[in-house]
Amino acid sequence: METGIKAVINIAHRNKLVSAKTIGKSITNGFSAKQHFAVASRIDRTWEHANLAETRPNRNGDPNIVAVRRFTTPILLDGGPATAYITAKESLEHGNRVYSLELQEIKARSQQR
Repeated sequence: METGIKAVINIAHRNKLVSAKTIGKSITNGFSAKQHFAVASRIDRTWEHANLAETRPNRNGDPNIVAVRRFTTPILLDGGPATAYITAKESLEHGNRVYSLELQEIKARSQQR
């Protein structure tokens, strides 16, 4: 990863990766739930190849959230190239920075502008 940012992912975060809302975003972008699960199941490897695309403040005003960052990762799905988007929330917890991950969407590269 270009930024060297390390991420912590626990069971709650993993559950978020396969929530109906998150899967729905991938389906809206033209991918199947099966393809979404394939990417979510290898989130550790996907994260290792992610590059920072955007940093923004938390929209909800939570003082514990330092920043929300969006990363992109090139992936192969069913033999074709695609891009996975991962959102990480940087929070303060006991003085340490902790990130939560959510696979936001998957877009075929041919769909991108």
